[in-house]
Amino acid sequence: MKTVAFPMPSLLSFAFSVVCALCALPLAEAQEGKRVAFVAGVNVYDELPGEAQLSGAVSDAELMARTLKSLDPPFEVTLLKDVDWKDAQDGFDSFLDKAKGAECALVYFAGHGVEYYGENFLLVRSTSVPGISPDVERMKRLLGAAAVSLQTWVDRLDATRAKVKVVILDCCRNNPLKAESRGGTRSVVGARRGLAQVAPPSGTLISYSADAGQEANDGLFTEVLTNNLKSPGLNIVGVFAKTREEVRETSTTWAEEDAAKGVEPRFRRSRHEPAEYSKLDLSGTTFSFTRGAPANVNVELKEALGEVKPVPVTLTLDKSLYLASEIPVIRVKAERDCHVGLFYEDAVGEIIQLFPSGDKTDTRIPGGEEITLMPRTDPADPNQRIVVEIYGPPFGKEHFIVVATEESSGITVPAKDAANPFPSATPRAARVVRETAPKTAGAAAGEVPASATATGVGTARVTVTTRPREAP
Repeated sequence: MKTVAFPMPSLLSFAFSVVCALCALPLAEAQEGKRVAFVAGVNVYDELPGEAQLSGAVSDAELMARTLKSLDPPFEVTLLKDVDWKDAQDGFDSFLDKAKGAECALVYFAGHGVEYYGENFLLVRSTSVPGISPDVERMKRLLGAAAVSLQTWVDRLDATRAKVKVVILDCCRNNPLKAESRGGTRSVVGARRGLAQVAPPSGTLISYSADAGQEANDGLFTEVLTNNLKSPGLNIVGVFAKTREEVRETSTTWAEEDAAKGVEPRFRRSRHEPAEYSKLDLSGTTFSFTRGAPANVNVELKEALGEVKPVPVTLTLDKSLYLASEIPVIRVKAERDCHVGLFYEDAVGEIIQLFPSGDKTDTRIPGGEEITLMPRTDPADPNQRIVVEIYGPPFGKEHFIVVATEESSGITVPAKDAANPFPSATPRAARVVRETAPKTAGAAAGEVPASATATGVGTARVTVTTRPREAP
């Protein structure tokens, strides 16, 4: 773990089972913003020969569209199949209108793509190039009128000012586009395989199903990616890194199997590795396609725990924005007597237990009363306070999560030791500290944003923003 000095104890599996394993207790969190997607797949190419026709691009696009619509929160999806140039441009125009200021704007294309002198073009149903000219700029203009200029789409997407912009290209296939040169020879227009790297604008991630010069196996990349998009709490960087590793491993196995069977090289499945190029902002790296507890948290529900009995609960923080060195005031109110656990998810997705801490073994709270969990007075010493302090990077979207259940099993107090009386929580962006002199909770240097509250059955999740304190 990059950001955590002390990992969350594995015995906390029960608490996060409420969120993840049972999938029965949705997180009570407000929609953070609009999510929109433009998805296109092209199998049919009217002006290209029979061997250039595809069979899986449309089904890949349909799978991506279904997946994006099913996520929590869902994407609003524009899906185009076997589209010609005009309809592709019209559809993209409509998508851009919806993408303005969105939390996430995503573009996915499956089909043929070609690179011509460093510029990428996506081929649509009507794409046709009558002839090859030695004038490179003239050829680029011809291609731009017959195919889609990827750079133009990327630039126009950037202009929407969506917070997170994603472009996914499943089109690193052999170049099928041929035209006659002046000598009467039919030649490939552009590079024979693969697409060129496009430098993403700020706030954008561009993903390719295969790295430069590689040829992707049809269907593999999108199948793996759509599975990973559904991973609860896995941030965008993790989604594409996990996809890259899984595609590389699977395609390597396939290529070795085909070689061992003596399959002709031109018919063998290819070893390939997806590639992504990112200029996501720090806050963008924390974006998750599916909200929830990250998969790196132990969420196996032990049979001995029996049936979960969740309790309606409200979690309130005194503010929605904290500057470095500030101390959140964290309050919990349950509908009836129950046991609670409090967890913190930092800006890079690490989850840490905040409560119970090493000193406090009683996790039960009375129903109907708002209880301040932090800062709190240590029962053994009224002069000591236990607080959560926002103290260092990474900054961005942070989450506080409370779990409330009738059972006390699984909401476990970690062992206390003399060197570290609070071993349960020391993430980089927040820490649990013991103090003899109380600090001012929620001091905001003249900036006092509204409080943040969430309510749910069994679990509630509040999202806040953290920022560095500006130098005086």
